[in-house]
Amino acid sequence: MKNKIIVISLMVTLIVSSLIIFILSNHIKDNKALVKDIVNKEALAYFNNILSTRHWNARYNGVYVKQEEGITPNEYLKDNQTYTKDGQLLIKIDPSSMIREISEISNKTNKNYLKITSLNPLNPNNNVDEFEKRALLFFEKNTEERFFSEISEDFSRYNFMGSLKVTKSCLECHIEQGYKEGDIRGGIHISIPTNTYFEKLSEIETEHNYLVIGILFTALIIFILFLWFINKFFYIQETIKRNYKYISNLKKRNDELLSRYEYAVDGTTDGLWDWNLKTNEIYFSKNWKKMLGYEDDEIENDISEWEKRIHPDDKEQAIKDIQNNNNKVTEYYQNIHRLKHKNGTWVWILDRGRTHFDKDGNAKRMVGFHSNITEIKNLEISLADTKQELTQLKIVIENAPIGIMIVNTKANITYVNPSFCEASGYTKLELIGLNPKILRFDEDDDLYAELWKTIKNKKTWGGVIRNKKKNYSDYWSTVTILPILNQEGNIISYLSLWREITKEVYLQKMLNEKEELMLSQSKNAAMGEMISMIAHQLRQPITTISMNANNIIADIELEMFNAEETKKIALNISEQTQFLSKTIDDFRNFFKEDKNIDEFKFKILFDELSSIILASLKNNDIEFNVVCDKDIIIKTFKRELLQVLLNIIKNAKEALTEESIEKKVINVEVEDLDTKIKITISDNAGGIKQENLDRIFDAYFTTKDEYNGTGLGLYMSKMIIEKHLSGSLEVRNNNQGAEFTIILYKSCEIE
Repeated sequence: MKNKIIVISLMVTLIVSSLIIFILSNHIKDNKALVKDIVNKEALAYFNNILSTRHWNARYNGVYVKQEEGITPNEYLKDNQTYTKDGQLLIKIDPSSMIREISEISNKTNKNYLKITSLNPLNPNNNVDEFEKRALLFFEKNTEERFFSEISEDFSRYNFMGSLKVTKSCLECHIEQGYKEGDIRGGIHISIPTNTYFEKLSEIETEHNYLVIGILFTALIIFILFLWFINKFFYIQETIKRNYKYISNLKKRNDELLSRYEYAVDGTTDGLWDWNLKTNEIYFSKNWKKMLGYEDDEIENDISEWEKRIHPDDKEQAIKDIQNNNNKVTEYYQNIHRLKHKNGTWVWILDRGRTHFDKDGNAKRMVGFHSNITEIKNLEISLADTKQELTQLKIVIENAPIGIMIVNTKANITYVNPSFCEASGYTKLELIGLNPKILRFDEDDDLYAELWKTIKNKKTWGGVIRNKKKNYSDYWSTVTILPILNQEGNIISYLSLWREITKEVYLQKMLNEKEELMLSQSKNAAMGEMISMIAHQLRQPITTISMNANNIIADIELEMFNAEETKKIALNISEQTQFLSKTIDDFRNFFKEDKNIDEFKFKILFDELSSIILASLKNNDIEFNVVCDKDIIIKTFKRELLQVLLNIIKNAKEALTEESIEKKVINVEVEDLDTKIKITISDNAGGIKQENLDRIFDAYFTTKDEYNGTGLGLYMSKMIIEKHLSGSLEVRNNNQGAEFTIILYKSCEIE
């Protein structure tokens, strides 16, 4: 065993020594590469400076300088010289010449060597050497490359060449050589001495050799010392063997605990954190980082990573809870806070841990776990919001001015609100569990059968129901009932909304009775007016008959009887009698109650209208004009429409008789509006006063004295047109008087 250890130790020593020597050798190589990089950067900087100078010269297409010794015109340039106004000769220096001049000066004053050349130069002085030839050929094959470099075999110089592209200014001299703009046809050769650098490298290599010798010597010393320690080791080996079993068992136990720990950490979604309170170092597990959307290498193990991600509103309490645990105020640390996720959202964290103390009772370490409770927290918030909404909804329902009742599928009441109880007279306890039929009257069986049929088919039912109170009196409600469905679409209960309309029902009943009374009053008034019209209409024919009868009597008494003349008088009496009979029939027909809708031409309606009112209008010198297409047909209640027309025309007649107007006119015009008919009745009596226009259709409103008007005529006319005939009646003032407009459907279908 001992020999094996010695052999292994020797091998380790040799391997380590070899490794160190290898590293030092690589260091020498790295130094050489560094030297080459430094020299290359120096040459590149030199090249860029020369290139900038060349670009400056090319920008101005060359520059002119005074002729001095050594400066001669470039024979390859067309405009190689010029003269100033005072006769001074100026020589043109092109970009290549300028670089050549610079290179000559540089080569004399510096150790660096500079030259511009090409494979096919015009100037023989610019012919290439071997390095330049290799570089230019390299550029021709590799057009994307810009630089070429080599170190001389004796490491004395670093040769560098940068390629030059043909520019527009170059073509002035080289166009005959077939050059094209953009071609690489030359380069700038820069040679930099490297003696100093490689002398320094030589010194480093010498130091390296001494260092290798030192390492080998040190390795030998270490090996000798190690042999001594080996002997010492075997001296205490027996002691180690005695404790080996204990150590093995302890290690096995430790491995088991470590394995359990690793399984526990990796097998849970919780994130582990381990904080050294002495050094402020902290460890975050992969799950800790993954919980926030990060990979293991995206978050550093630094306490600041936690501090910058915690929600500002939660930070103070979290730190306080940590300090309380560090100060032994609490046995365990627990806090709920929010950390910012990588995607910008907030993650709710349940943070639990415990502080560990040293033998002096000082906090030295804190270990804990992060648990993602975002879903639970969001559920809590959602439940809280839902609870608040339900509370608000309950308040609304309990205070709703309408009755609300819920019935289950077994037709038992499960909920009623106070408004429902108030309307029905029952308490909530009395209604819960009962069938809603306690509210119904027996005569409503058909209505309830139709109701249940509708809602059981998952449809909404709405209608008016007469209900029975607890004290057996009735009350009326508008009711809407809708089925409540679960997610599977099955009915689970029925919701009904009850709005009590008892007052409205009885008010409508009173209103109907009032309308019937007003209608009766209106008919009585119309009858009186018609009797007056009958008197006007019958007065002339009766007078004619009376006069003719008196003439016959006188002729008989005077014995002047003439059979032919008497026959004429008798025929006239017969005509007047027929007229009276027809007039009486027209008035009798007017007072007949309409039970059926009639279809008739407007011309027939106006013939009847004229037979009733025309005589009265003529007696008052009123011109009556009717404009109506004889073919316009309407289907409606004829007598009711005739009553309205007579009432409006009668009012116009009365207004005209009150005014001192030379020519009194009433115009009636009928227009065909496709599906509707427009009737316009106008007069020239000056119109209705503006303050009366808005009230003209009010019940019992009249502009006449109490003996000449009831105030029901226009009210009943509007009610007949709008409620019975489904039309409209409006009034306005035109330039001459009042204008009433009636619009009716051509076909009035009314139940």
